[in-house]
This record gives sequence, structure tokens and C-alpha cells, in this order.
Amino acid sequence: MEATGLFQPKPFQMAPPSSGLQNPNQPNSAQTAPPRWTHAKLQDAQPVVWRASAFSIYAQRLKEDLMLAHSVDRDQPNLATSPQPVNSLPLGLDWKRWALSLSDDHIAFKPALPDRPIVVKTRTPVIVPPNAQVSLFVSLPVWVEVSAGKSASDLSPLEVFCTQKLSNTWYGTNFEGELCYALKSRARRSLEDLDDEPLRAVCRFSTRNRSEEALPLEKIRVAPEHLAIYETKEHLWTTSLNVEFLGKDLPSRVTYESERPGEAKGGKLMREPAKSPKSASFLDHFVFKNLFHNA
Repeated sequence: MEATGLFQPKPFQMAPPSSGLQNPNQPNSAQTAPPRWTHAKLQDAQPVVWRASAFSIYAQRLKEDLMLAHSVDRDQPNLATSPQPVNSLPLGLDWKRWALSLSDDHIAFKPALPDRPIVVKTRTPVIVPPNAQVSLFVSLPVWVEVSAGKSASDLSPLEVFCTQKLSNTWYGTNFEGELCYALKSRARRSLEDLDDEPLRAVCRFSTRNRSEEALPLEKIRVAPEHLAIYETKEHLWTTSLNVEFLGKDLPSRVTYESERPGEAKGGKLMREPAKSPKSASFLDHFVFKNLFHNA
């Protein structure tokens, strides 16, 4: 159900064409991949909505205040759109009020990753033979960061919206470990098997088994803070994660790449890693022992 007559919408001012914002009155030449991570200039009292799949973010500037809310509609078409003006709003939205200034009339939407490590469990265990290597493509949830400011080049982050509720899992032993998110994945081996999901980023996970024993790979621990995000026409991509397994009693190496993956060549950098990528450490060794042996 929608609420009508709550606002007095004014004409919506679109950002200049150079910003990549799609004018809703013009045809979109790429219906399968419309621009979505863009910015818009808000007019006072005119609400706008940004959509990606079932997730929607509503924004409205009321003089110095910026109002933000979100909703989830599973019946909504699986499309992604740039900010669009709306003449009515759904009932029951849980609004947050940000006290800004009159000049803070620009809003932007940017992909972000979850704020804790993610333990990805393959739906079917993958067994890596001795002295073999395998690459898997895992889709990670993408959250949405909303920023506001005086222009597209002068923005400050306000809020990160969680687009998918993830369950918690404890990763480690009774004496040492960390709280993580849990995620199940089909862990595709072929790019052709990936779907274009607006709120997912593809991470390539490469494992080299240098031991003389078979390696059952059931869980993948990913630290989003070490990943960058890139946008291509087909997908969002993160930087890659490489591991070397030397044996159950030997330290293994975990490496987060600092360069974009080959699949994202020519893609646009959307977010730098929160922390510089690193190679193996004591924690990585601990994590790896638990990763492969279900400790």
C-alpha cells in the first residue's frame, strides 16, 4: 500500500549527463545493465528512490534535513535503477533524519562489503587433488553506502544499508576465534554460470594444494576489509583471494591481491580496500587450520 498526498513534490533535477545518471524520460540503451552506482541532486520535498533487485532506498530532503529509509519487496522485478523521483511513498517506512545543511543537496550510492569476515560454505564440498589447483567464483553480498554533500566531488558517508540479513557463526576454537557472517555458495567454476545480480560482487578464490594428500574444501574465510570493488558491464568484482596449502601440519599462505582481477579489466574502481591487502600472518595460519579441518 502506498501513501499519497504526504508531500508536495517539486520538479526533480537530474545530475548532468557526465555523472552517469540515467534520465527516466530517455530510453536506456543497455536495459540489462542500467547505471546504478550514481549520484543525484535533490530538490526540497521531492522524494527519490534507488532500487536494486528487491532492495529500495528512499531519500528526501526537507530543508536542512535529509530523510532516509529502505524497504524490501520480493515481488519487485530483478532490476537495478538510478535514483528516480516518486510521487508517493510506501506506508510504514522507518525513517532516519540526518541534520545537514541547505547546501548538502547531493546524494550518492556506492557499493560496500559486510563489516565482518565472511565464512563461505560450499553447498557441495570441493576436493582438490594433491599438487593441483582450482579456482572458484563466489558471490559476496553487497551493501549500499549512502553519502551526501555539496556536490558529487564533496560527499561524506552517512549510512551503510545491509541488503541481506546474514546469520552469525563463530569461526575458531573454544579458546580462540572470531565472530563472522555465514554464507552458503555454489562456488561456481565457470563465469558462464554466474548470474548478473546487482547486489552481489564476484570474488575469485584460487587454491593450490601443494601437499601429497587430497584437500577437502568446504569453507572459505573471506576478509572484506582487504578487498577492493570494481564494476564491469556484467558484474561487480572484488580483488582475488589466493591460498597455498602445504599440509595439515604446515603453515599455509593466504594472499589478497592488490591488483584488479583479469575478469574486471577495464572495470571502474568503486571502492578501495579498507585495509591494505596482506599476505599470510599468524592469524591466517590459525584460520587455515580451522578452515580445512573443521576445528
